[in-house]
Amino acid sequence: MRVNEETARAGQVGGTEGKRMRFIEEGVTASDLWLPSSQAGVESAVAEFFVEFHPGDALYGSIANEKERTIQVLDSQGIDSSNWANARFLRDAPHFTLWCNRTGNMQSMYDQLAARLRKLPHFSYEVIGTEFAAYPGGFSEYRTVVSPESQARFSAVQADIFDIVKNFRTHGDHTWFNPAGLPKPDAEHMIKYGYPNSMDRFRSHASVGRLSDAAKAVVEQGAVNWKPQGRYEVGPILIGVLPFQHNDATNSRRAFYRDPIYLR
Repeated sequence: MRVNEETARAGQVGGTEGKRMRFIEEGVTASDLWLPSSQAGVESAVAEFFVEFHPGDALYGSIANEKERTIQVLDSQGIDSSNWANARFLRDAPHFTLWCNRTGNMQSMYDQLAARLRKLPHFSYEVIGTEFAAYPGGFSEYRTVVSPESQARFSAVQADIFDIVKNFRTHGDHTWFNPAGLPKPDAEHMIKYGYPNSMDRFRSHASVGRLSDAAKAVVEQGAVNWKPQGRYEVGPILIGVLPFQHNDATNSRRAFYRDPIYLR
């Protein structure tokens, strides 16, 4: 089922229970997260942004449930799931990241992205399994794996996004992804394109979260019971703006979303 615009604008892109809101920050309402165009002036300075696909209600719900299971398992074993040293992004809303960086002209970039992306055809995609992918810093990302055909569809959308965002790179865009701290191929892509997980290195996935070795050991035994394999319809493309100030306790920041962008 495609996510419809009325549902999204009501702040319930994650389903009728508004799960998207719950995973970003407890107690935050839908109206807190959608950033109306009338407030665009707050983005006049350099902003950190991300572009993501909503995975569609069906996969969103499946990942949300697995996030909840993972959090419960870790906490029950005395591993603090909110501690950045143990686990990351468990409380983020399920999504497929397409791009993220910094820009000094968020409004114009959003307008051009919206105009381009609304012309792209809507499509379905196939999840063929899950994996724990190794990440720098001793973490593993617990995430979905899509079919080669679906990867090609996601990659084509990312190419369209790059064609726009390349014109809006701003001074300091290496600060978020410092090439000095990345493996050489990622660093080269960061310098060339502005995002390390791009072009031939882009692997589209929706993540449950990133886990330390100790957290992974606790979670992966039950992970075999999560079987998200199937065909899904993509939801809208969401563009979020992040404030620069982190929450010191959780290293998290509340995201403000622009109007969702629907493929035709």
